[in-house]
Amino acid sequence: MYSSGTFHPFIFQREVRAKEIFDTHLCTKSLEPVNVDAHTRNVTQSGLEKAAPDLFDIAQQHVNINILNGKVFMVSVQGTVDPINRYSYSLFR
Repeated sequence: MYSSGTFHPFIFQREVRAKEIFDTHLCTKSLEPVNVDAHTRNVTQSGLEKAAPDLFDIAQQHVNINILNGKVFMVSVQGTVDPINRYSYSLFR
């Protein structure tokens, strides 16, 4: 977040948003969890402090693979499967 004593607001905002995304989707106690393995969760969690732009790439790839393999279905508010949009859904972007 700091480099040579200089505050970088964009990096700070990215760190805050990364923590929100992690807490919402990847944390073991999240309210809207996605299906990722423990290794992916731990790697992502360890990168939260730096919040690099590619922080969620591994988790996103894991989710995409699960979707393509039919292990994950996106469900609408009414609780029905949306077969058209489930493959284009992105959790992290």
